[in-house]
Amino acid sequence: MTLDEPNENYPASYWRKRYWAEKKGDEETTRRLQTEKLELTYLTPAGEQHLAHVLKAENTRCQKSNQLLAQQVRDLEKELLAANARYEVQQQTICLKEKHQEAMKLKH
Repeated sequence: MTLDEPNENYPASYWRKRYWAEKKGDEETTRRLQTEKLELTYLTPAGEQHLAHVLKAENTRCQKSNQLLAQQVRDLEKELLAANARYEVQQQTICLKEKHQEAMKLKH
């Protein structure tokens, strides 16, 4: 069963209202009825258990994703530190070469 299939959890009046709202293209009523359907679905004990299961699974997925992102951030920070170190060495090398060239010009 999907949330869009009629079933015993929703009164027939709900489905009649939804059918006519969708047929007329009344988006606001359709949206309100969809919200009402979700409330009817999740305000039952079975619905609450299902919602708790869905939320727990989503929370687990988000935690794993956050751990992966945190590791990627740490890896990027390491790469950035290494790149900064290489840049500093290059700048010091350029500065030393320039000083050496100036010293050579002064000697001649």
